[in-house]
Amino acid sequence: MIHMLDPDRILTEEEKKLLEESYIHEKEGKLIPLEEVKKELGLLDEDAQEV
Repeated sequence: MIHMLDPDRILTEEEKKLLEESYIHEKEGKLIPLEEVKKELGLLDEDAQEV
């Protein structure tokens, strides 16, 4: 997974902590792909096209 982060943006301590936690969650396999979330919420049809 690629993380897009603007290198010119300065993170607050809270944002830095959240970003670091997201890396840990990714390594542990705890993240759910956005397409799967959309499908579970009924936002995608069967051909994986947004409704």
